[in-house]
Amino acid sequence: MIESESAEAIEISWAVRALTFIDELDRADCLIDDMVTDSRRRGSVMGYATTSTWRAAIALRRGLIPSAEVDARAAVELTTAHGLHFLSPYAHGFLGEALIEQGELDRAAEVFELAELGPMRGTRPELRFLHARARARFARGETAAAIADLRSCEASQDGPGFRNPNKLAWRSTLALALPVNLREEAMSLVDVELDLGRKIGQPRAIGIALRTRGLLCKGEQQVLLLTQAVAALEACPSRLEQARALTELGSALRRASRRREAQELLRRALDLAAGCGARALAARAREELLTAGARPRRERVSGVDALTTSERRVAQMAATGMTNREIAQALFVTMKAVALHLTHVYEKLEIAGRSELSVALGDANASEPNR
Repeated sequence: MIESESAEAIEISWAVRALTFIDELDRADCLIDDMVTDSRRRGSVMGYATTSTWRAAIALRRGLIPSAEVDARAAVELTTAHGLHFLSPYAHGFLGEALIEQGELDRAAEVFELAELGPMRGTRPELRFLHARARARFARGETAAAIADLRSCEASQDGPGFRNPNKLAWRSTLALALPVNLREEAMSLVDVELDLGRKIGQPRAIGIALRTRGLLCKGEQQVLLLTQAVAALEACPSRLEQARALTELGSALRRASRRREAQELLRRALDLAAGCGARALAARAREELLTAGARPRRERVSGVDALTTSERRVAQMAATGMTNREIAQALFVTMKAVALHLTHVYEKLEIAGRSELSVALGDANASEPNR
């Protein structure tokens, strides 16, 4: 029997959602800390699952893909085990998105196939799930199925919150999935999204719409729009969206034979994508760099500097002798999440296990980074 949430906990949860979707991520993080404290005090499984779900959402917005995967996976496990259907569309959607960014399309497809949405099917929260599944299907070449999912989002376009492209940029996703003979509809969708983004003044929404419109154009018009997209996204906290726009602009400049400019932008894109753990985008940027005639440096995938904030925190705690259970209780995550973090740590530090952590971390073990 799952306990009911306190009124305060529910209010905090809604506030975190709202702040996340307007990219006020620092403020959302502060409230997540409040949620952790409240859930720990009450021993709340529901609070634990909610915290993991929205911590994953914040990580995705920032472009911290491995951290997003860990939290979303913990949320999926809890929602499935305890029948927390109200969280299922979000938890499965966020996990699927994290896997898509890592190029794990088959694993993402499995997450969507096995999702237990129960009574949430046909509801508004399901639209986020459908949007994420559409992205996976489109990347796998299942275009018709992707468009069908996105048409479901379109059918709810007038619902509360769903006209806000900073919450769900389904119009851009649909525009890129539509066939060439529906280019006019695609342009119309992006124009609406761009107009809405400008009305609410959200740089992320504006940048995504400009990038999409640029991809639907050619030549100098494409370069101009993608340049505007990069400029807009510099004002938002999403390094992943910045890397995506830089990659597209660099690619467009390469095709325009402006190789020196292209190389500079593609190097920035590769650094950002690799730092995000977005392996699929990093591979694309690297390929574009090679095509542009550059010899890209090897991105940082090993060593202490390659650890994410969450990985470093878990590694530091493990290095002091804390068990996985103790770390999980201290950080309010599952033991599986701790184990997954440590697996990534061992790979990046190129060590065999826990006993080598203290030496591998070196001076980094002297201070814990902020979350």
